[in-house]
Amino acid sequence: MTTLSASTFSTLTQLESLWITDCGLSSLPKLLFCYNSSLKNLHLSGNRLTNSDIEAAFENLDSLRQLWLNDNRLDSLRGLSNLVNLKSLWLCRNKIERIGEKGRSEPTTSFIPPWP
Repeated sequence: MTTLSASTFSTLTQLESLWITDCGLSSLPKLLFCYNSSLKNLHLSGNRLTNSDIEAAFENLDSLRQLWLNDNRLDSLRGLSNLVNLKSLWLCRNKIERIGEKGRSEPTTSFIPPWP
């Protein structure tokens, strides 16, 4: 599985945990999880996701507590500000150099040296 349709999880409104790991997933449709407001644990590690995928898909995930994004193609960390209940975030083995959102007034950007 390398792609998902926007309605893939739309009928699973009570879904609390979802694992889509090591699938070679190359994109996430906009608002992919908009009907999954009960989702607490989301594992997306080992795919080929980029920053634009993350920003587009993570709407209405107010209940999300744990998010695994390790082993993807992220180079900055944006689009997670609406995840107000997030407690754990895994990002290892990405190429993240920027944390925060451009244009924000608070000092939310940092440089992180590249992974060896």
